Amino acid sequence: MPDEVQVYPTHGNGSFCSASAAGGGSVPSTIAQERISNPFAAQTVERDFVDFACTGLGSYPKYYRYMADINRRGSDIFGCVPRLASLRALSVHHQLDADAVLVDTRPEKKFNEEHVPGSFAVPFSNNMAVWTGWVVPWGQPLIMLPENAAQHDETVPQLIRIGIDRINGYLADGIEGWKSAGLPVEATEHLDL
Repeated sequence: MPDEVQVYPTHGNGSFCSASAAGGGSVPSTIAQERISNPFAAQTVERDFVDFACTGLGSYPKYYRYMADINRRGSDIFGCVPRLASLRALSVHHQLDADAVLVDTRPEKKFNEEHVPGSFAVPFSNNMAVWTGWVVPWGQPLIMLPENAAQHDETVPQLIRIGIDRINGYLADGIEGWKSAGLPVEATEHLDL
């Protein structure tokens, strides 16, 4: 390509997909600038490029290995965002005994004080789905434990975007409903890293 062709990033620094260094070059860059400063552009043999690109890769979310196939075939069409079913504590308990996973999206402090044994703490945020996809085993049905029902409208589309669409519902009445059914809770200490 000619030196003056502009190069735009696909993801910003800090995303899981980003391969550029923090505080990298100007945006947009040019092919000429990339040839000078980008170590990937210095790899002119395909096998050398692959080896260079794959050396020293860190961990990545579990759902990544499935995303290429999902993107190729296209995601399922729902027509609208599914509404989560309200599930009573005993129903949730039975589903957890089968193969479902509980994702607790309440704030860390509340999770630490009391939570359903074996549940995953993934506090609600704009990237909650990415963290869910990182820690939850792929393909298992989810049950959500949100801090409030208002989070449903944001949680479900986030999860569907990364291919997690087996969401059985949410724990009705939250942790209080769980305890009222006589089911056990656990507490966890906060660790400063």
